[in-house]
Amino acid sequence: MRNEVIVIDLADPVCTKTIRSRQNDKNGLKLTVHVKEKGKIIDVTGYVVKYEATNQRGQFIRDDAKIVDASKGIFEYILSSEAVSTPAEWLAYFVIEKSHTERTSTPDIRIVLRRDVKEGNIHIENYISEFDQALEMVKGYRKEIDEANKRINELTAAVTGQKYQLWKVTDDDGTSIDLAADTDLNTVVKSGNYVGSKFKHAPDRPLRYKRSGKLVSVIGSVRNVKNVVNFATLPNGFRPVQNIAFSALAYGNLPSVCEVTIDNAGNLFVNGVQNGQTVHIVANFLV
Repeated sequence: MRNEVIVIDLADPVCTKTIRSRQNDKNGLKLTVHVKEKGKIIDVTGYVVKYEATNQRGQFIRDDAKIVDASKGIFEYILSSEAVSTPAEWLAYFVIEKSHTERTSTPDIRIVLRRDVKEGNIHIENYISEFDQALEMVKGYRKEIDEANKRINELTAAVTGQKYQLWKVTDDDGTSIDLAADTDLNTVVKSGNYVGSKFKHAPDRPLRYKRSGKLVSVIGSVRNVKNVVNFATLPNGFRPVQNIAFSALAYGNLPSVCEVTIDNAGNLFVNGVQNGQTVHIVANFLV
């Protein structure tokens, strides 16, 4: 623990002492004060001593100081966790009181608390670890997409020799959806739609978002989005500090790469996507 010894004369209007410390240095700094008046020792027997401080943000601290030797006017104060919680320039002083009938304060002492680098920053090892996890997720999605495309090609080949057969498609709840008589399975595969009396789009993977510290992750898939048209909005607390753009995979009749933008208002939109494509989104950014 660092000990700063200060001699304060109540007759002096200004104390030129400046003390420098670091944010979050709990119980790391002790102020030992010798109080005098016009060079003579002040006996503080029967008095209590308080530490008071304020900063430019309007924060205020009042705490007990410990009298070490009352007859010699010596007391000390160890800066508490509250006293070092905010990086700023603090103006501090000591108050000597007796029974709420007598109060004397010392000149201001300037205390400068520098910033703790851990506050508000991401530890680089943690950031890299989460980034690697996101990459692994992307690899998993690409594998699923490749397997789906392979299966589509197999189905397309099977339909080629049986185009006059009337196919049936099963809905999510297991019920059968009858196709229109002039529609074959190849049309269903290419369009991504069920064609019949219960026409509907195939379901998308829902967009999901999660925040860990200052890092936000967004993942999911969307279908049939329009270029430069907002299709989703992130809530407050999940929005980037500035507009960001990143590449994404888009699959449809032909696979391609498009650009996804998330602006600082949380709006998501794409550019470079073709009609009917499904865009697979994986994004990580700071807020």
